[in-house]
Amino acid sequence: MTATFAWDDAEQTMGRYELTGTWTWDELDQVMADSWAQISKLNSIVDSIMIFENRSLPSNAMPHLRKMATERPANTGILVAIGAGIIQRSVVQVFTRAYSSTLRREVPIMFANSVDEARQLLAKKKAERVSIN
Repeated sequence: MTATFAWDDAEQTMGRYELTGTWTWDELDQVMADSWAQISKLNSIVDSIMIFENRSLPSNAMPHLRKMATERPANTGILVAIGAGIIQRSVVQVFTRAYSSTLRREVPIMFANSVDEARQLLAKKKAERVSIN
């Protein structure tokens, strides 16, 4: 399988999706469903990192992005994408602008150049959430 999920920390507050080689939406849909089953059982917000090895998206992205946005558990937080090419970033940005108001739920997606940078971004956002509460 070229789409996988693993916990990025022992506390299960950060997940890591890795998309390697040529992956399909069906593979990603299954990995997302399996990870969401785990995430939905937790009582904390779970942020995620998604690593794209290949800078292209399979065709027909919008319905799959919408499905991910609408079906994700309420306790999912920010997703940081690593390795996203300009086309992937553009598709995601168009999607978030178009669907955030329709879904009445924020679709928080950020971009980073490395896993370390993604972890730093998420640590900062987590600290901001804690200071608000």
